[in-house]
This record gives sequence, structure tokens and C-alpha cells, in this order.
Amino acid sequence: TFPHAHRGRPPQQAYYENLRRTPFVDQLVLAAALEILKAHDLGADPSPDLFSVSFSGADTIGHTYGPFSQEAMDSYLRADRVLEKLLQAAGARAGAGLLVILTSDHGVLPLVEWLQKQGIPGRRSTAKRLDEAVQSALRKRYPAAGNLIALYDSPNFTLDLEAIRKKGLDRAEVERTAIHALLETGVIETVYTHADLLSEKASPDPYISLFRNSFFPTRSPHLMALPKKYHYIDDFVGGTGHGTPYEYDRHVPIVWMGSGIQPGRHSAPAGPEDIAPTLATMLGIAYPIEPDARLLIEVLK
Repeated sequence: TFPHAHRGRPPQQAYYENLRRTPFVDQLVLAAALEILKAHDLGADPSPDLFSVSFSGADTIGHTYGPFSQEAMDSYLRADRVLEKLLQAAGARAGAGLLVILTSDHGVLPLVEWLQKQGIPGRRSTAKRLDEAVQSALRKRYPAAGNLIALYDSPNFTLDLEAIRKKGLDRAEVERTAIHALLETGVIETVYTHADLLSEKASPDPYISLFRNSFFPTRSPHLMALPKKYHYIDDFVGGTGHGTPYEYDRHVPIVWMGSGIQPGRHSAPAGPEDIAPTLATMLGIAYPIEPDARLLIEVLK
């Protein structure tokens, strides 16, 4: 038998906290989606309607139990039934004009314990450990400077540039001190500074271009850390997460199905960033293509 009983009862907070970690949260989203189809009369005329639905049950279940768990398998079997009902309802309204695009927002790191059983050197570490390592190194190097970190959002650090300026410290030297401390933990592969990400120099680093794509100078942390492969950093006990540029976090499906789509399976590199410009092309809408995106012409008839 399935080894989980639902915790709590309405209106207890524990009930709703647990609900989002079950497949049943997708059924609630489905119920809302079916009502929206009717309330907004989607698909009833020749003008295109765009309907975006996010089923997130697999996300919280995957975080909690891991992607290769019995719980994850159960959630996807149930999600298949949920999608069937949504597609049947949408198809009944749009007929041959229905176009379906299915993707995911991210992949995930398998549970560290599962990796270890496969002989893969997975490892857990706490976010607190990184913070303590950096703070300790900065206090040792600058004992009279006080706190030089404005924000720690694991595994990234935002420096207090005003404090560094007032103390007459060299920013690059402060960064080097913090970076050395992070690398010494054995958890971090490399750390990127703003200078690294603003540079246009070619680099053999396979990941720096991905960091540059997501870099926004006035908002991005001053020190952006890349954890080592198969390392999970979090203060919660158990579970898993995502957010690195490694393949297991980045690999997602993109499925196009329906009107105007060429059947087939394609292995050329693609990403969710390619969906909007391709869909806009099908609809005859001018849409800018980002430097790291392309038109998925292979899916079009």
C-alpha cells in the first residue's frame, strides 16, 4: 500500500501545507482550468486564444521525495489523467485548431542518497556552512571592518559596497577573500564576480556563458557561486533541488502537438526560450528573438 496518509484536516494549516505535496493539487488546478475554458469562452471563434496552465504537483513532490521515487511515479501517472481531461475539454472547444505545447521550467538533482547508491559521489551541505566560512574569513582578514555582506542568498553573496568604501577597502581583494573561503569548503566549484560576467573575453569555462545570460548588473549578486556537480546545498533535512547549469537541472522536454505541427522527434539543441518566438511566427506576430534563442522551424509544417 502507498505509505502516506494525508496530514491534518481543514481548516488546519498542516492540511494545506501537505496538500501541495500531493498529486491532488493538480486536480484543483484542473478544476479551475476547466472553469476558465468555459467562463472566457476559449476556442469559440477564429481568433487565437492563449491559455497557459502550470501543474506544479510534480515540483513539490520531486523536491520532497526525489525524481526517482515511488511518490514521483505516482504523481506522473495521475498527472497523465489530469492532462487527458484538460486536452479533451480544450479539443472539444477548439477542434482541429488546437495547438498544445508542453514543457517544464527546470530539471532536478536526484536525491543525494540515490546517487550514492549508484556509485555517484553526491553530497549534501548546509547553506549555513557557506555563510559561516565567508563571514569567518572576512572577520579574520578585516577584524575592524564589521559586516561586509549585505545579503546572502545561498549560494550567492551580495557585498555591502558602501561599507567597503567607507572602510577604504579594496573590493577586488574582499571578493578574493570570500571566494577563497568558499572554495576551501570543498562544496563550490567556482565563483563568478561582476568583472567576470561583464567581461567579453572568450573562456573555456562551459558554464560562464549561462551565468552571463542570467546576469543583470544592478540586481545580480556580486559573488555568484557554482556548486560542485551532484552537490546539494540547503539547510532543510532531506529532499532535493535545482538551480545549477548542470544537465540534470537544465534538461526538460518540449512537446508540440496539434494544428500545423510536423510529427517527429528532434535532437537539435532547443529550450523553453524558443517557444515564444516560434509560436509568434505561427500566429504572424512580430516577436524579438533573444541571442540565445532560435525558431524551432523543424516542428512546423
